Amino acid sequence: IDSFSTDSTVEIAEKHGARVILRQFDDFMGQKNFGLDQARFPLVLSLDADECPDETLRESIQKVKENPSLDGWRMNMLTNYCGTWIRHSGWYPDPKLRLFDTRKGRWAGKNPHEKFTFFNENTPIGQLDGHLLHFSYPTVESHLRKAEFYSTIGAEYLVASGRRVGWLAPWTHAAAKWFKEFVWLRGFLDGRAGWTIARISAWATFLKYQKARKMGIG
Repeated sequence: IDSFSTDSTVEIAEKHGARVILRQFDDFMGQKNFGLDQARFPLVLSLDADECPDETLRESIQKVKENPSLDGWRMNMLTNYCGTWIRHSGWYPDPKLRLFDTRKGRWAGKNPHEKFTFFNENTPIGQLDGHLLHFSYPTVESHLRKAEFYSTIGAEYLVASGRRVGWLAPWTHAAAKWFKEFVWLRGFLDGRAGWTIARISAWATFLKYQKARKMGIG
């Protein structure tokens, strides 16, 4: 599902045999649920453009295709940050439900942190061997740009929810975010990468609450 991109996305996708449908972007949930409706088979593997399964996970997925005994399967995500694989900072193992029967649920939640949710909350979910490799940020600059982008979406969600944001909120939430990722979740064990991740996460949290205040809910 392409939202009228201006690069070579459509050309590359079609070259490799993908069926491309153009649709104006409304939000992540809307785009993903529209995609589920267009899928020709009920079992769907959901991947972002910067993700790919390692060989072990590929084999696990193939076994599911041959015998889909459940309605959903989680997989652990392993993120590469500027060339470093992150195993702390709250980024690992970070299990994600990404293989599922689309007849049994929909994407739900809040943007930009939507997730696939089953209609029956007691639906059993399996765990696949292997890793979903996430090549998140090739540079610190790319992390900063994405943090800026997502902070706006987060602020808009706060505004839509009617939540009031006090003048101290940007500072307190940013400090709590840094402490959680760098200390509580042992981001310091990821070395310089862990420090950078915690610092930018705190900055993004500050921006989210500061933007929300400027949008008029302070």
